[in-house]
Amino acid sequence: MLKTKRSKKGITLMELLVTMGIFALMAGSILATFKLAVGYWNSGTSQNSAEMAARLAFQAVQAELSQAVVDPTTDSGSSGYLSISPSILALQSPYNDPTGILMPNANSTQQTSQVVIFDEPADPTTFTPGSQDPTNYKQIEYQISNGNTLERVVTYYNAAGGSANQKTYPAAEIKNGTLTLQATYVSAYSLDLQVSAEQNGETYTLSSFVYAPGGENQ
Repeated sequence: MLKTKRSKKGITLMELLVTMGIFALMAGSILATFKLAVGYWNSGTSQNSAEMAARLAFQAVQAELSQAVVDPTTDSGSSGYLSISPSILALQSPYNDPTGILMPNANSTQQTSQVVIFDEPADPTTFTPGSQDPTNYKQIEYQISNGNTLERVVTYYNAAGGSANQKTYPAAEIKNGTLTLQATYVSAYSLDLQVSAEQNGETYTLSSFVYAPGGENQ
């Protein structure tokens, strides 16, 4: 009986090197595609985070400013203009401007400010328009804290017009990023508000006029 002779030839070094080279090219291509996809995902996530933070901050100020009221106690200096820093002084009579916006204001030293301040009813259910009682009002201040958080600071007045109680709440925040607010005086009832949020190089900015009651008709 004849026996067949099997070849014992294996993979040559050249074939092994070619195979490894092809594998390395494929692996590199897959890794590059993966990194590109992760980069796009991170960029999209950062852009969405920036847009959400900017919108939340802008809408918080816009919505609450529409509830601003004139505080008539500014005539006596017990609250309103004379109680904020820097103080706002109207040097000619009448001493109180007919405005719901305290900062920035035509009489303030800053026409553009990184804070927005106004008065609103302390309790809308019991509010008396035109009341001379400071406890009828509360002061609202929006400011940036730690570079990434929009804070809402609420100050309740006592009967003498001083601060009876103050509470601070976060209104909007962007983690691992920055948040900026800039308000420019336009009129006694309106501001040009700009809010920007940035995260990992992705920036989103909103800019528009915002109004206290009566401002849209000016």
